[in-house]
Parts: sequence; C-alpha cells; structure tokens
Amino acid sequence: TLDQAKIIFEKTVTLLKGKRILESLVQDIKSTPFPHIIFSNSAVFWARSTQRKGEYLLGHDYDYCNFDEVAFELHPEYVVNCVIMMRLADRAGMIDYTSTPKGKNWFFRKCQELKSHPDFGYVQTGDSRDNPYISSEYIQRKLTSLSPSKVEQNIMGNFIDDPDQVIEEKY
Repeated sequence: TLDQAKIIFEKTVTLLKGKRILESLVQDIKSTPFPHIIFSNSAVFWARSTQRKGEYLLGHDYDYCNFDEVAFELHPEYVVNCVIMMRLADRAGMIDYTSTPKGKNWFFRKCQELKSHPDFGYVQTGDSRDNPYISSEYIQRKLTSLSPSKVEQNIMGNFIDDPDQVIEEKY
C-alpha cells in the first residue's frame, strides 16, 4: 500500500535533510500525487505501491526498481513480468528484490533461479543477529518467544514452508 511505500520515502527524506551537500542535489520533494523526490539532474525517486497488480506503476519508465517485501505481494509474477519489467525495458533498467521470506512461494523460486544463474542476479541472505542496527536484547527475547519456524524465517532469514498454508507450495 501507499503507507508501506511512504516508510521508504520518509527514511530517504530523513537521510537527505540537514546534510548540505545532499540537499543541494535535491530540486524538490513532493507528496502528491505520489511521494517523490526530484533531483537537480532531473532524476526522480518515486515511492510507489504495487497494490492492484501494479496499477500505480503504469505510465512511467524507470531506470531502477527496488521491489521491497516482494514475498508478501499477492500477484508477484504478474507485477514483475507484466508491469515492472515493461517499465524498465525502455531504459534497460534493473530490478532488485528485497524481502523477508514468507514460505516457499514465487520469491523463493526466483531466488533459487538467480542462485543457479549468477549471471542473471545476486542473492544474499542474512541472519538478524548479524545486523548491528537491530537490538540484540530484542532479538534474544524473540528467540525465546517465537515459534521455531518463525525464528528460522524472521530472525535467520530462511525460506520455510508456511505453516498457515493448507497445501504446500510444491503441490
């Protein structure tokens, strides 16, 4: 949703504000019709939602797209192949996928594909305990309060079968 997209946008604005050199690169910051930053070189940083099968991405071309939390997208294959890839085509753009794993879904299969074809992309996973910006005390509490499968997924960053899924993804 737009609320989710605004999180990234607001973090980006926070990184720019109060830093004279970075602020000098910004021409304008707008909230409507969608949050975006216009840079002095005419580059635009958009914060958009993939809601409604990527409808809000249509009509624009992009050089780069970071698809955040792609594992939680309801129609990822359609959004990527029919919307995002076509928005990148005119500029020979690039897409990055960023997400916490959520079962062995489309994102899982995409990571497997990229791992087996390293010339197509790079896959990196990580454990939250290795991140110095996350409270180690908080992580320790979660290790004792979350189920083993949620620890493996949300702390260790591993793909696991979704315990709420009635039929396993492979079927």
